[in-house]
Amino acid sequence: MADELSAADLRAIRERRKLFIGGLNFKTSDVDLHDAFVRFGRIESSQIMKLRENGRSRGFGFVIFEESRSAEEALRAMDQNVNSRLSHCFPFAET
Repeated sequence: MADELSAADLRAIRERRKLFIGGLNFKTSDVDLHDAFVRFGRIESSQIMKLRENGRSRGFGFVIFEESRSAEEALRAMDQNVNSRLSHCFPFAET
């Protein structure tokens, strides 16, 4: 899997700035995801993962914070309400 990750992703993982966000409403957009987590700190990127065939949401995404401290705060708050659905966040770990 490491071959599929960009250098920026690998750096974010090592620095504990990248979070996996699961259980998302299928209508949640990248902007919605960003808006739900920006209260914890500046966000480098936020992305909803989509099906290649039709572009529909897969129900999960990723948030990369500019600082690990912000990611830690989001993890302490853990579950977030995103688009009227309780979502769960976990540190993203390279497998």
